[in-house]
Amino acid sequence: MSIEPGVNAPTGRGDALMQQNPVPPRPAFAWFSAGPLRWRPVLSPDRPSLRGRSGFSPGTGLLVAALVVTAMIAAPAFGLLAAERLLTVRSDAGRADAIVVLGGDGPRRAYRGASLYRAGVAPQVIIAGDGDCQFIRQMMIDRGVPPGVIQMECHSRNTWENAVFSVPMLIQARVRRAVIVTSWFHSRRALACFRAVAPRVAFVSSPVEPEWPSWRLVEDPDSGRILLEYVKVAWYMLRYGVDIAGFDDVDAWEELS
Repeated sequence: MSIEPGVNAPTGRGDALMQQNPVPPRPAFAWFSAGPLRWRPVLSPDRPSLRGRSGFSPGTGLLVAALVVTAMIAAPAFGLLAAERLLTVRSDAGRADAIVVLGGDGPRRAYRGASLYRAGVAPQVIIAGDGDCQFIRQMMIDRGVPPGVIQMECHSRNTWENAVFSVPMLIQARVRRAVIVTSWFHSRRALACFRAVAPRVAFVSSPVEPEWPSWRLVEDPDSGRILLEYVKVAWYMLRYGVDIAGFDDVDAWEELS
């Protein structure tokens, strides 16, 4: 039997050794000398590039990841630093017909509402919000507010319902001017809700003041709630169409006079 040369023909002992010890695949990098003691890697021609299909190198991906992580760290810090400027509305309380104290942060809001009442800002008080309305009422009474001047709305579950459920009480009492008492970082959204529900009533904000300076708000136990307020503001703008930027004036009493 004859074997045609060049077609699967063994050529000797070397071929047998090659079959027993096949040549390993070529590495992705080969090293060659570019001169004495100068070596550099060369990408093997039969290997794919280390760049992905997008054309970005691994180093670029690491840079993008680092930027994303930095942004995630910096965004909350900026949000806290700018919170007092962006989330707070303060007005000159002046003289009003009613003080509306919103539930959710009982002691501090109760103390603020009682302080305004004792200062003669308004002759009556409305407490709005479920959960701690009875607690706020008792704290205000302990601070010198007569029980007979306090009305309560204890069914609302959020800021929008605070306004919707308490405004009829204000209208029934012929209130034309009212002071909203809430936490400082909640004041802009709260004021926007009340003005949207009752545009013919003049509302102003006299919030509880922050206990921490802006540059230390990261240490504030309420820092998570402060950051969440940005999300709530955006949601209320979309869900209820509230205008959060239309009342940066100090003397809001003149608007409806």
